[in-house]
Amino acid sequence: MKSISLLINQKIQQQALLLEKLTRLIHAALPANCKSHTQVAGIRENQLILVTDSPVWAAKLRLYTQNILQVMEEHGQLSINRIQIKQAQPKRIPEPVPVKTRHLQKASANMIKKTADGIDDPALQEALYKLANNSLKDD
Repeated sequence: MKSISLLINQKIQQQALLLEKLTRLIHAALPANCKSHTQVAGIRENQLILVTDSPVWAAKLRLYTQNILQVMEEHGQLSINRIQIKQAQPKRIPEPVPVKTRHLQKASANMIKKTADGIDDPALQEALYKLANNSLKDD
């Protein structure tokens, strides 16, 4: 008796081979520029599900649905009578967040320095001097 994992793996392999075969058939019915943007996603209830990567290619692909159905019929592939075209969400690489540089005007730096002169807390005074000095270097 075969283990369940072998049966599942065989079924998945058969499904993958079928999808690959259908993709080749469909690519034969499409112009060269559409092929790299079209993939068979599956079959559900006599409906072929195609995935494309943008609305533009989805619109172009809709123009070829009759050609695809005809090729499927010629090759005896199941009893597909409808085609559903879905747009896959493109993988988006997040744009880097721009680093906001903040500049302290010279007049503001001088005001911070004068404020630090009147502070009794040595840690706060040192932090204010450091802030004022760093901004003065940038100018």
